[in-house]
Amino acid sequence: MMNADNGDNCFVDNGDNDDDTVHNEDVCGEDEGVVEAITRARRSVAQTLQRPDDFAKVEQLRLRALRKRVAIEKRLKTVVQSQITDVYEAFHLLERSLQDLKTVQTRVDESESLIKNCDQLQHHVGQAKVVSNSRNKLQSTMKQLEHICSLPEDVEEIETMLAEEQTDLLEIHSKLMAVERRVCEIQSKIADSMKRSFDTDIKTYFEKLKTVSKKFEDMVMFVGKKPLKLVEEDPTTLVSVLRIIYREEKLDEGRNFSWAKKKELLKTYFDMLETDIENTFDCMLGGNTQVVAFLQNFDDFYFQDLRTAKEKLPKCFPPSIDIFDFYLNHYHAQLCKMTEYMRNSSSMEPSGIMSLLNWVHDYRSTMKKQLSVNVSELTIQLLGVDEDNLKDEYIEMLQDKIRQWISKIVAGDVKIWLDNKGHNADDNYEEKMPTLSGDDLYVTDTPVILFTMIEQQLGVAFQRGGGGPFAAKIIKLCLEGMKQFQLEIKDGFAAVSQKYCQPNVFQPPSLVAHIIAGMNNCFRSVTTTEELKDRIAAHYDTNAPMVASVTEIVDELVQGFHDVTIDGLRLLLGLIETMIVPLFDNLFVMKWMRSRVPLQRILATLKDYFNDVIHLHTDNMQILFGAMFRKVAILYLQALMSKRFQPRDDTDRDTLLDNLSLEEKRIKECFQEFSVFEDHMGENPYLAFEFVHRLLEEPKTTLQMTYYRARNDYPGFNFNHLECIFYLRHDIKSPRQFIKDTFIKKKKQKRDPRPPTRKEIEDADFFVKINTENKEFPIFPEEEES
Repeated sequence: MMNADNGDNCFVDNGDNDDDTVHNEDVCGEDEGVVEAITRARRSVAQTLQRPDDFAKVEQLRLRALRKRVAIEKRLKTVVQSQITDVYEAFHLLERSLQDLKTVQTRVDESESLIKNCDQLQHHVGQAKVVSNSRNKLQSTMKQLEHICSLPEDVEEIETMLAEEQTDLLEIHSKLMAVERRVCEIQSKIADSMKRSFDTDIKTYFEKLKTVSKKFEDMVMFVGKKPLKLVEEDPTTLVSVLRIIYREEKLDEGRNFSWAKKKELLKTYFDMLETDIENTFDCMLGGNTQVVAFLQNFDDFYFQDLRTAKEKLPKCFPPSIDIFDFYLNHYHAQLCKMTEYMRNSSSMEPSGIMSLLNWVHDYRSTMKKQLSVNVSELTIQLLGVDEDNLKDEYIEMLQDKIRQWISKIVAGDVKIWLDNKGHNADDNYEEKMPTLSGDDLYVTDTPVILFTMIEQQLGVAFQRGGGGPFAAKIIKLCLEGMKQFQLEIKDGFAAVSQKYCQPNVFQPPSLVAHIIAGMNNCFRSVTTTEELKDRIAAHYDTNAPMVASVTEIVDELVQGFHDVTIDGLRLLLGLIETMIVPLFDNLFVMKWMRSRVPLQRILATLKDYFNDVIHLHTDNMQILFGAMFRKVAILYLQALMSKRFQPRDDTDRDTLLDNLSLEEKRIKECFQEFSVFEDHMGENPYLAFEFVHRLLEEPKTTLQMTYYRARNDYPGFNFNHLECIFYLRHDIKSPRQFIKDTFIKKKKQKRDPRPPTRKEIEDADFFVKINTENKEFPIFPEEEES
């Protein structure tokens, strides 16, 4: 292999050498570049044909060389053609230049000829200048006169364009600016040349142009008056309006003369926008005196307008004007003005102030969220005061309002109690009766109104979380309002007592029912008051001082409602007593011995009252029935002792005892119909009747022991009562002397019961209430001994 390779190489090398010899002889006369190209070609062929097998590529190399030669020739031909074209153009330019040089030379020759001929005209140069200036002035004057004469036509054309339905403001403004520019030039030219006597005529001639210009300005302002609306409906028109305004603003820079005053459309436009904003707020919010309506109308336009001012108006206004900042500041300023006016309004309610306080938080949040505006950074303060000051103002106003509300609530009930005229031919009696609840109790809406008001205020106190100083103040006001409610109800009961608990005063049929409704309201309020304590405590820690304070006040309120109920019971007892006391005057007279009608009237009156009392709460009803049982027993015995009815014989005495027994039994049965067997103190008033019976029936020998035994049960029973009872016995002729001999002068024995103490007599609540006309005998034990 090595020999073969060496042989091949030797073959190639020999050939190469021969070719080199031949080529060297052929190119000996060629230049250096050709020699170098031939050398490169030989080297390339030698590198390609290294082996005998490579000679198969000779034809391929020849074809490649031919293609390359054709491409090179084509490029050379293109280059040569381009150079030939450039040469032709250069020749053409040279030819034109030669012609121009000839023309210049001809002109120069002509100029030299003219110069030689003008030497004799030099003395006419001054006159030529004068004539030229006169001609120029005449041309300028004619041009100005043309403009002056065409002014009415131009103004009329502008007026016609303004009257069209579809007006092109920019086109009109362009024509108007051209006319105004010409007029300005005319006025500047003739300002110094015309006599002052023609000033009026000049102003009159151009007055119509000013009128048209003013009319156009008004139209521009009218069209662009509502940019927030215009940018939504026709932004192109808004851009045209703004372009006109800013054109005039630039033109104003050159209007510093008496005949060209500044229009200041930009200032006028923004002044108009301020006025329009004020009118918008007056229209949308100015007529609202209620905070709720105010805030509702506020939400309808405020944020939408500002969003439009932020997102769309900047695309129409030039960058030098921050239109969103303009609207933001003016809208906020007007809003502050409106809320400040509403806050200071005499019709402002505490609920309105609270609505404004809550709205402030929502307003700040919405401005931050929707518009990325921090309200606290604005120059004008919302509502005109700090939030804490507004809360203090709310507390002061709420204090007055709660007092007014409570007084109004109670006054409504008291008015019914005092002004009720009862049932007559012109009144609908049923409509004046209070409502019956589901448990058959008389009630009214008073506690519902009261506690609804309290609940609303507690909702205000806790609407933003747990209790704080503000909530504590509201709670205190609410609880104080409930105390005021109790006091005014008491005062109302006292007023009713003063008016109706008088002899011979007519009581309206529904009066007792309404008093019962008031008492039931107080009884129901106890449960609701205790629920308030739990609700308030839920917003505080268990050991918080506020919880202890509220608990103490609520306990006082609960006791206060119980006290009001007791006052109501006393009032009812007084009303019933006032009506039945006169009826007891008909007892223990001569007619009474033959008729039970007086007692029947008393019992009928009681039952009539009791038909209303059964609609009183059970606990209070039993107390009232018991107290009435005791009161009837006292009044009955009072009538018995005060009349001093003296039987003439045993028949009268027996009749008296029978009548007493019958009537006392009927009194007992009357109360037992209502399940009343004892009085409110747990005692049975019927036992007093039995005691009096024993004093009337027993023989004189046992009266002393009966009296002493009875004094333990009735410490208030004294010798004056005993004397009145003895007057009813026909066997005791002189009761007073009998008492002195039998009870006072008698020597006391150890077995005799001890007399009651002064304290026991003062605390007694039965016979102490029975007054006697005679005061012969002492009441207290120490007086008896003396």
